[in-house]
Amino acid sequence: MSYSFKVKVQLPSGKHIRVEELKNKDYLTILKYCENTDTEGLNDLFNDLIFKGDLKSLDIIDKFYVLLIVRMIFIDPDLIFADVNNNNIKFSISNILEKIDHFQNDYNKTINVQDFTIELGLPNLIYFNDVNDIYISTIKSIRLKDKLINFAELDNTEKELILSYLPNTLFTHINNYITQVSKQLQDFVIVEQNQQFNIAEINTNIISNGFMSFILNIFSTGLKSFLEMLYIFANKINIEGVTYYELSPLDSKVLINIYNKDISDQNKALQNKERE
Repeated sequence: MSYSFKVKVQLPSGKHIRVEELKNKDYLTILKYCENTDTEGLNDLFNDLIFKGDLKSLDIIDKFYVLLIVRMIFIDPDLIFADVNNNNIKFSISNILEKIDHFQNDYNKTINVQDFTIELGLPNLIYFNDVNDIYISTIKSIRLKDKLINFAELDNTEKELILSYLPNTLFTHINNYITQVSKQLQDFVIVEQNQQFNIAEINTNIISNGFMSFILNIFSTGLKSFLEMLYIFANKINIEGVTYYELSPLDSKVLINIYNKDISDQNKALQNKERE
């Protein structure tokens, strides 16, 4: 039996979870979605790969935080931005995480209409295919008299069936809640402007696909460079592809750096010997 490394993470919501190590075999699939600018497909992959079980019900802020953690710990802790002069500037992901750590989630709301009690909160999806996804993802639970339905435990077909039986007045309240949250969080700042380094502000509306677009961009580190590294491992370092696929992207970079240093040291030693 094989075991995967899981890093412990405290989320902005205060929850503690463990996130499984990202391996090259899965990162290759991520890179292919990024290469094709397929945000929907990338979102579906993250749901199957990361946001399963108890993590499925995390809200959009927590899920965004988790994906940043995965990018930082298992791929690269820095982002590369181009300033106004087209110079590359390193920006630590920890700066974004620190900012999100201070996010105050006080957006839970209870609605009572007729015999229904509905608990609303920030969406538990990070990508929305349509407006219906926004409705479904903001509803946490529905109580009718003494019967409680936890929405997180249902699939989309079951959720839509339940919504079809709700009174229209409830949808007015839900829509008002979504509009209010969207206005309050329409300029959620991911990266603050830095005039000293000519970095422009990056922000998004939480009730949009802006988070996933940002994630796609920062996970897109280059399919070609990934395959080139696989070639070096297989043909230069003599490590089988199966072993390479079980490493994390960051582990692979560390080993490549060790290999490059070893080759450099050997070349220097050879040059010194030739001078003697």
